[in-house]
Amino acid sequence: MVVSSKRSRLSRGFRMPQFGFSSGFGVVRSKVGIHFKRIRIQPNFRIRIWAGWYFLFRSFVLSTLFTLLVGGLARGQEISFSIYGDASGDLFGKVVSGAGDVNGDGYPDLLIAAPSGIHLASYVRIISGISGSEIRTLIGGSPNFGVSVDGIGDVNLDGFGDIAVGVTGDSSAGNQAGAVEVFSGADGSLIWKVLGLNPEDQYGMALSNVGDIDGDGISEIIVGARGNYGPGSQLSGYAHILSGIDGSILLEFSGISPDDRFGQSVAGAGDVDGDGIPDVIVGADFDSSTFPFAGAARVFSGANGGIIHTLFGSAPYDFFGKSVAAAGDLNGDGRGELLIGAFQSDSLYGSWTGSVSVISGANGAILNVQPGNSPYGGFGIDVCSVGDTSGDGVPDYLVGGSEGTLPYNPGPGYARLFSGSDHSVLRTFYGAMPFDFFGHSVTGIGDVNFDGLNDILIGAYGDDTNGDLAGRAIGFSLVIQPYLVLSDLLAGHSASFSVVNFEPNTPSYLVYSFDGLGRYFVQSLNVELGLSNPVLGAGPKDADATGTATWTADIPRYLQGVLVWFQAIQRGRISNVVQTVVQ
Repeated sequence: MVVSSKRSRLSRGFRMPQFGFSSGFGVVRSKVGIHFKRIRIQPNFRIRIWAGWYFLFRSFVLSTLFTLLVGGLARGQEISFSIYGDASGDLFGKVVSGAGDVNGDGYPDLLIAAPSGIHLASYVRIISGISGSEIRTLIGGSPNFGVSVDGIGDVNLDGFGDIAVGVTGDSSAGNQAGAVEVFSGADGSLIWKVLGLNPEDQYGMALSNVGDIDGDGISEIIVGARGNYGPGSQLSGYAHILSGIDGSILLEFSGISPDDRFGQSVAGAGDVDGDGIPDVIVGADFDSSTFPFAGAARVFSGANGGIIHTLFGSAPYDFFGKSVAAAGDLNGDGRGELLIGAFQSDSLYGSWTGSVSVISGANGAILNVQPGNSPYGGFGIDVCSVGDTSGDGVPDYLVGGSEGTLPYNPGPGYARLFSGSDHSVLRTFYGAMPFDFFGHSVTGIGDVNFDGLNDILIGAYGDDTNGDLAGRAIGFSLVIQPYLVLSDLLAGHSASFSVVNFEPNTPSYLVYSFDGLGRYFVQSLNVELGLSNPVLGAGPKDADATGTATWTADIPRYLQGVLVWFQAIQRGRISNVVQTVVQ
């Protein structure tokens, strides 16, 4: 998490040393008005700093800041594959999900939807997780086929994973009543279909595998219908838990008030009440119980349909509940936590930055809130658990946002991966071009490249490679990233800096900035730093045999109250960025 501050106004005329790396290394001079007369790296790599001038205007919020971890720019992780839509207007990648093992090769496969496909109508493409090749494409017979998709396990007991597809444009039961269709993973044939109850229900707006609720050994499905234009219930919404075997309704949940849009998002929640039966969560992002359109989410028992938790947005127009997901057990209490996106919530970064809340499954308490850092960024438009990507044994989670800079004028989009154990940012992924809508849909896909870590899939439905808005989905390999930690920086005292997961016995560097986050490519090391106007603080120093490099430094007294950003780098590798205030 980063708390916004005004950009420092820089003094002029002070030159900074480049520590002997003006050629080859390429880190720029700092112009923040601190003139270090001397830096000496002793054999034990203790940095002694003698003071110069300090002219840095502090933002009014600095006194409230503490050490915060933010992910380095994601130029260091590997793109495993890219899959493109066929033609202009497909919006391919608007929805992405894991499919389970559809083709029986023992590896998880992928689902990528083009719910507004033009040349083929709407379609859902099933992709082999091991090869990236197309297994088959399901063609919709109604508009918005693929507005939601998920792998639901083997519901017809043929040994292959099957697939559920939401079709809000199906008008079999009335105009846009909607439907859910379940297809065989083995041959793509239709297994069963369930229709919405009323015209304009938009049944199938959201759906999710919830696990086996009725004890028959087959996974059930939760389906959201955010419209619900039944008598007296305009836009109140509803959700059904459907039997995986035949689509019969096992449980029904309803919105409380008109215009709630209950069923905008749905997910299996895991067993949050400890009764051994999976529970579910349903988002109602237009709920106005607390503030106008603050939003809400409700957690229901899978055993009897009773309400376990009711959670509300904290301010008007948060649209809390736009996205929901199970997070897994993050705090070790044996109960799964929950993720809830509020894609228009405000923060210190500005209006509509968006946020994601991490909720205790055991008692509904808020464990953590992570804001987006771009005004009108839509952070929290989609959320998901991706399993353990950092090797600490705790599931991590991924959050998408459209990264806008003006209302309704999105940037390329981004997605941010958070540690489930401490909620620090592990890394950030960025779209390539404005209006890519990269991060609108995100999902974990398991370990498809056999490196021992779970991988992720991110949709960018605005990608224009194969035509205007043809769309794209991008798979990322999550190699273990270097991770930088600091001791508290106390003015007049020593501080330690340590990075792990570096390449052993390889030169390592510590850089810092007073100007905040940015993008700066160091050609000689083939890395892009996540800092603006970076300065080399220490190095080179070889990481030890375990991949750890450590430095210590004396912190001058005159830096008290100053905001500083740090990052550790090697050739081809970067750590997270650490933002802290000198206390």
